[in-house]
Amino acid sequence: MARKAAKTSTETKKMPEKLEDEDKLRDGGKPEGRIDGEDAGLKLKGASSVPKALDSNGKQVTQPLTFSIDVSPQRRLYTIYGIIGRGTTVIPIKVAGHQATAKALRVESDMPLVAKLAWQHVGRKEDALLRRIRRAIRVAQDAESKSILKHVVDMKCSLSLSMDSPCIHLPRAFMSALPKIHGRDLREFRLLILEAYEPLANLTKVDDFKKVFLETFKAHHWIWTNAGVLHRDISNNNVMFRRRGDQVEGVLCDWDLSSTKEDLDTLMNSTSDMEGEQNVDLPHRQTDIANTPKRDAQPADDEPESLDEASDDISDMRQRARYRTGTGPFMALELLYTPAEPPIHKYRFDVQSFFWLLCWVAARHNPDKKKLGKISQWLNKDMMATYYNKHSFITKPGVRQAVFKASHPSYQPLISSWIEKLRILFRTMVRAFDAIEDLRDDMQTSRLANDMQEVNVTAASIALKEREIEETITYESFLAALV
Repeated sequence: MARKAAKTSTETKKMPEKLEDEDKLRDGGKPEGRIDGEDAGLKLKGASSVPKALDSNGKQVTQPLTFSIDVSPQRRLYTIYGIIGRGTTVIPIKVAGHQATAKALRVESDMPLVAKLAWQHVGRKEDALLRRIRRAIRVAQDAESKSILKHVVDMKCSLSLSMDSPCIHLPRAFMSALPKIHGRDLREFRLLILEAYEPLANLTKVDDFKKVFLETFKAHHWIWTNAGVLHRDISNNNVMFRRRGDQVEGVLCDWDLSSTKEDLDTLMNSTSDMEGEQNVDLPHRQTDIANTPKRDAQPADDEPESLDEASDDISDMRQRARYRTGTGPFMALELLYTPAEPPIHKYRFDVQSFFWLLCWVAARHNPDKKKLGKISQWLNKDMMATYYNKHSFITKPGVRQAVFKASHPSYQPLISSWIEKLRILFRTMVRAFDAIEDLRDDMQTSRLANDMQEVNVTAASIALKEREIEETITYESFLAALV
């Protein structure tokens, strides 16, 4: 799609109507608004002076692409508002009536699509990571591995434009006297054309939800193991589904906060070097499973961007590594625990996010009304409040009863089987984590007394407890609880 200033000419007769469900912002959701404008469209025009769009395999698309904005009642525009952030907007589009575009992207004319527009950090390459995942699936030899492709968001093409691109004309591009922006603050415009999917709320049967949940959980693990990409933002908005006849298929969406195994290994090795220099195990020392950098917490679309760029400066990487990533209600307890230095993201943190997602849906999904509510106790601007409420959910029966009190009757078997077995698994983790906090307190006492021998003994005990957690929360143990 050799496009001119990848000009996104979107014209609408009216501004979007009043946005609904503004409180969705607090749980990482996206407010909804209807689009009115029968003539609205999106045109990506070709020109040799600007970057060209790339298809799903990374090849340049050498012709203009034209889309119509889909204004049908069931399609919605999603956007996130904020002074700081990515400004993500997802617009429903279609290729009906634009046969050349449909042919170029190899899509059926009636396929529902969306255009995802965002100002992402220059180091966060969601489109590149999706292509990496596709390549890993393509070279797989067995049919089971190849089937993973249908559980990953289907990106048709993408386009990236820098702030100083001549077709954007941002004021910053002309402020040559300003100092160079630090890498972690530099953003670029990114447009992704994606297949559209349905939210979990639209599921009408618990068995369908269980199928979607299992498929995405297994796909997530395969992608980490074989493609070396960790999602890091499992939530109710990022696990979706498509319909094929009377069947549903789970799909993992929104990979813009994900990290690669290379980034994690680099960070793990650099942190290990730093620990060796101090001769004392750090409180959040990585062990043997996926560890990752990044971000501050709270609703994912409003957080300041952080490390996903490759950096040759290890000290800079260390400094930028300690950020929390995810959507509050679904984040791992270790990420929510703010008194401690933020841990480096691990594979098991995503596993824990799947547990919180399972509980969220079982507690608040009404399949009869196609509504998915919220667990208000897990929605707090104060991460420690969310931590304590979720910690109590695992350890205190009364808290669990209150959360599940209004759950739909069809979810009761799921609560008493899957969720209860997983809760016991995570209770072991919580007890070990609590023991680690007590040991850290002991370590601080020993440091104040300048008893370095006791400090090292305590550090070894912490490492053993952390290994216990790593060995408890695994893909295999989680899956075993679901049989």
